[in-house]
Amino acid sequence: MTVAPSTQSVDETRRDNSPRGNQQADVADITPDALLDQARASLNEGEHDKANRLAQSALDWAQNGANLQQEARALSFLAHCDRLSWRQRRASERSRRAAQLFECVGDVQGEAEALVTLGQVSLHLIGRNDEAVEAALLSVQLCGKLAPGPTAVLAHTCLGLTYSWCCDDPDRADEALETAAKIALRCEPKVSTYQPRLNQLSVEASRLIEVRYQTGRLGSLEKMQALAEECWRLERVGEARHSLPGMQAMGRTISLILTGLLRAWEGDYDAAALAIESANSMLLGTKNWLHAYRIWALAELAWTQQDWPTVEIELVRMRESALALEHEQLACRARRLLAQVYDMQGKHEAASVEQRTLRQRERLRIAESMSRRKDLVAWQVDARQSERHLVQVLVESREVAEADRAKTQFLAAASHDLRQPLHSMNVLVAALSLRDLDERSREIVGLLETVTQTLSKQLDGLLDISKLDAGTVQPEFAVHRIDELLASLHATLAPVARELGIRLELDLAAEASALTDGALLTRAFSNLADNALKFTARGNTVRFSVGRDGQHVVAAVSDTGRGIPLDEQTRVFQEFYQGDNQERDRSKGLGLGLSIVKRLCGLLSAELSLDSRPGEGTTVTLRLPEVTAQPRPALRARRFTVPKGLSGIIVDDEPLVRESMRLLLTELGCTVHLADCTAQAERIAQVCHVNVVLSDYRLREGENGLNAIRAVQRIHPDASGTLISGDITSNCVRDAKSARLLLLNKPVTLSDLLKVLGSEQSVPGDAILPKNPN
Repeated sequence: MTVAPSTQSVDETRRDNSPRGNQQADVADITPDALLDQARASLNEGEHDKANRLAQSALDWAQNGANLQQEARALSFLAHCDRLSWRQRRASERSRRAAQLFECVGDVQGEAEALVTLGQVSLHLIGRNDEAVEAALLSVQLCGKLAPGPTAVLAHTCLGLTYSWCCDDPDRADEALETAAKIALRCEPKVSTYQPRLNQLSVEASRLIEVRYQTGRLGSLEKMQALAEECWRLERVGEARHSLPGMQAMGRTISLILTGLLRAWEGDYDAAALAIESANSMLLGTKNWLHAYRIWALAELAWTQQDWPTVEIELVRMRESALALEHEQLACRARRLLAQVYDMQGKHEAASVEQRTLRQRERLRIAESMSRRKDLVAWQVDARQSERHLVQVLVESREVAEADRAKTQFLAAASHDLRQPLHSMNVLVAALSLRDLDERSREIVGLLETVTQTLSKQLDGLLDISKLDAGTVQPEFAVHRIDELLASLHATLAPVARELGIRLELDLAAEASALTDGALLTRAFSNLADNALKFTARGNTVRFSVGRDGQHVVAAVSDTGRGIPLDEQTRVFQEFYQGDNQERDRSKGLGLGLSIVKRLCGLLSAELSLDSRPGEGTTVTLRLPEVTAQPRPALRARRFTVPKGLSGIIVDDEPLVRESMRLLLTELGCTVHLADCTAQAERIAQVCHVNVVLSDYRLREGENGLNAIRAVQRIHPDASGTLISGDITSNCVRDAKSARLLLLNKPVTLSDLLKVLGSEQSVPGDAILPKNPN
């Protein structure tokens, strides 16, 4: 007897179409997190454009799936890419948005990392000093809630830089960077101290020129020499590592520039020129603040040789480069040094011009800062008003959520309890079907199969709704050919359609692949097809189609049936709604199929739409972002046979279930022992040989099937164990996975048991397979 695939539960459908089941285990999963991993690798290889494209794809996926945490991760990475490419304003906006999203989802580490980027980029922009310091301080505070790790090192390093660049406070900057280095040594595994030490070296260089500006003399180089020696040592032993991707080249360039500065101040002009030139070669093809930083090193090299015309030329170049790159601090440093050089040469008017410009820039900085503070206050006022509204909405939503949770719990409990007798009925019918029966008896058994399958299908709908609402169904994303999924479904349903007198057409306009869960997407298509076949009259047509629309795969199930009235179209995806089944014909189901489709589409980030015209028909369309398909190995068909002499224990606290399982396994030639608890199963195992244990998950008095299986396996280590359950809780699935046990959902079918009891054999590709091959 042919049954449409929609009779399967979500979990059963997943087993049929999982990457393991369809031999796609070698196809790399493409998820937002996987795309970001590839982007990090590309950034470390210096492929900035590729990293940006991958991260943007991750952001698109996350936004399509309304996954705030993955969206925040993608935004945070894109902000880091913008920082490296010196798109500071865009980096600022992206990192701020990422920090807000991380805060919303409670990801403290993610928020701290995003704030580090925000602090790093804000400290260079005019009027953003306060924001930079606040971001760095908040990041440090958040890291205090975490174990010592790379993020804490980054946060304290960022704080040190903001103290140096934004506050002109080298002592506090050095203290923060020293803390970063100490945290790096406490991390497990240890983190390199190179990044904080290199920044300490930079802070010390800034302190020295400030001393020279105030006193006319450079001051002692002792501390800078010690820090430089430590950085060079770390470079020699391969410890010049950065916690952030793509920073290796930047770190090496900064090291060369600072080496050039130190050598120039020591009087080793040739070594200084060589280091600065090496830094220049590393900067070719890039656009960032290090160009202005390198020019400053050239100016210092000329300064130590008292080549004042060259000093003036280089400082003007430094100023213009910094202004073009919007690095406010380096531009101001160039102006201060120019003013000092002009004064030293008696060019007081030129010095006054630079000083006036500095004062104007300071006023502009204050004005920009005040403007941003004004925007912040306005935002806070709006936030307070929104918070009051949010409190009201939360109160109302809690009431709705409680009612929805109660409904979900009721459906889960009811469907589980009803599965127990259905499971026994299913097993007994299977046992009868294995016997030699006369024609009339076989007809009765066939009718019983139909009844149990219909009831099972209705309970599956209840259970699937409960699972989807409870959040226990998690998609397993992989690249799938959508045209192949629909072609397979078409082949399965073609006999059903012929029996109903309905033309089932297949229109595959293109090969099209998408990143999705093949099992869950097939379930959605199956429900749509099942619905179309139920409500389409004999002689009409149901059509499956797949095509492309821009960067999207468009798959549709359409029919030429009676259509849906306009006033009912907004309700067809509601659970238990049956607009065209007012007489409540239960052969047409409970009205859950389309509501399951809606939930599955939400889970898979598929856009769902309906177009129906009364008297003409209905089309339901799913849209998914297209990806490139990967080649797959050929499928190998399998069948299962029950070995002779198999001896098993059935553990279940329901007498009817135990007896029905005994009857079926006996018909399959097995020796069967029955137990209602762990202790009884253990006693049987001590006196009988056991190959297999099948146990219900939930037993009486707080026991579960795991204990029973383990007790038997301690006596018979080679005995296989299988859990059987109608429980939808994540505990059941988690326990089965952690114990590496197969989990069968009630009601169990004959083919399910054949897989558990049987041995696998290779068969030709066109052989008939049992249901749910794994």
